Amino acid sequence: MLLKSIKPIQLCNFVTFYEQFQPTVLSTIEDSKKRLEKDINEVILLASWKDVNIDALKQSARRSHNNLYKIVRKYRAIISLVSSIGA
Repeated sequence: MLLKSIKPIQLCNFVTFYEQFQPTVLSTIEDSKKRLEKDINEVILLASWKDVNIDALKQSARRSHNNLYKIVRKYRAIISLVSSIGA
């Protein structure tokens, strides 16, 4: 019922209105991606593999994995936002 009542000009107005926000949204998403990629590189650089002790290596690997997983969750949220926008 609702789709039958929408006229092409209304749809055109709707699209035209929201197109003005597209550059801002896309730049915000790109900035977020760059920031998260920088965070990932920092975690990778900070990961210590120089320890000889097996327990210290396990702890270091677990910490690095947890930190990377947090960043990956944020990255996935951004990607899902991009796909829901359709960019």
